[in-house]
Amino acid sequence: MAVMEARVLGFQFIRELYQHDEDFKHYLYDQDGRRHSPYTLQEGFLFKGNKLCIPKGPIQKLLVKKEHRGGLAGHFGINKTIDMLKEHFFWSKMDGDIYDVIFMCSICQKAKSQFHQGLYTPFPIPNGPWEDVSMDFIVSLPRTQRGKDAIMVKSIMQLMWPIFTSRKLSNFMAYLGALC
Repeated sequence: MAVMEARVLGFQFIRELYQHDEDFKHYLYDQDGRRHSPYTLQEGFLFKGNKLCIPKGPIQKLLVKKEHRGGLAGHFGINKTIDMLKEHFFWSKMDGDIYDVIFMCSICQKAKSQFHQGLYTPFPIPNGPWEDVSMDFIVSLPRTQRGKDAIMVKSIMQLMWPIFTSRKLSNFMAYLGALC
């Protein structure tokens, strides 16, 4: 019971919303006569199995936004958000409501619009080794025991595999300064 109380802390106001919700109001009354019902009423909260039932209203949208924005990773996709919400909550047409909220997320829409649309242009095939070289840097990594905190990835198109080099970021900067 203590776990349930901790889970519904701050949700006391939804007890009153059940009475006006078309999906849940008929489960509030006559609990003894509904022995085969998937719903149970505990201390004024309606549960379907172990999931708290959420009545229609702004609370549904608020829960979706909170879960979608996530913690450190942030802005989970539709399927991940659905899975995380269904772990603790239930309401009818839940999947569609979640889709609608995430579809309208301005941050996700901006991120999607920045991806390349259409076909990619392949790199030209080089005539000899070291003719086409590309470099990429992975920085701000946790420092190793030897003090290395970055990786330089060199791709030589003729060799068809990357070469990884780990160094201190300051050493990479000095290396790049020498090249220029």
